[in-house]
Amino acid sequence: MNRFRLISFLLLFSLGTAITVFNSCNKDDAPIDKNDQPGTDPDKPDSYAVTGISLLGDNTLSLAVDSSYTFKTTVWPEYATDQVVTWTSSDPAKVEVSDNGKITALTVGTALITAKVGDKTDTCRVTAIRKATRITLNYSSLTLIIGVEDSLEVTVEPADATDIITWVSTEPGKTEASKYITVSGEGKIGKLTAVNAGKAYVKVKVGDKLSELTCIVTAKYDETHDRGVIIDNIKWATRNVNKPGEFVVPTPGESAFAIPREKGMFYQWNHDIGWSTDDPMVSSDGSS
Repeated sequence: MNRFRLISFLLLFSLGTAITVFNSCNKDDAPIDKNDQPGTDPDKPDSYAVTGISLLGDNTLSLAVDSSYTFKTTVWPEYATDQVVTWTSSDPAKVEVSDNGKITALTVGTALITAKVGDKTDTCRVTAIRKATRITLNYSSLTLIIGVEDSLEVTVEPADATDIITWVSTEPGKTEASKYITVSGEGKIGKLTAVNAGKAYVKVKVGDKLSELTCIVTAKYDETHDRGVIIDNIKWATRNVNKPGEFVVPTPGESAFAIPREKGMFYQWNHDIGWSTDDPMVSSDGSS
């Protein structure tokens, strides 16, 4: 009998221990007690404050006119009580923003978009741009006198296109910059300077694309400018003269005579035939 009572006691003790362990394990899976929620415990805060907000991506953005984009945000901490983001645009006439962070570019310009939660903000500067749809050059060919400046002008459509315009001068069949014509300027005017006699292709670059529009620019010396030729340390003129100090200028429409620009030069005297460029004592027909 005593042995039976001992076994029964051990069985009851084991059963009680098992029930206690089971209940203890189930506490981890039980629903969160309402006393753990904000505002129900005097020792805990009424709400979880926002510590920050961030717009995903860069803090600058370019957007084509009539296009849209929707921002994504991250609020810290993720369990913050206030999760409502409010949106504003510094210039809604150029870039408008909706309540859910969708922006639309309305016209060319810039606006600062602000996202705010509580007293925390983040911003993005949005630039509304318009792409060029058509461009034209005012010249397809041009002749420049060495040392003289001229210019090319590009017309862009639409007029408010925001593409950056740059200019490129190369030689036929080459990619490096031309040694005959230099071009400078950022904008619709490209300033040209002829530095050496030769030919160059001047192209306009709109945005990041090189236009197929090309102006063939030829650089040459002024018709009235004789650089001369040095023979035995003496500089001789290579053109005809009517009298010492005056060149013959046969080009129709120009004055009959032109004053040479190089000083210290000896001039041949042969109005009708002209002289050799190698020997000032030999005429162009080979006679002395």
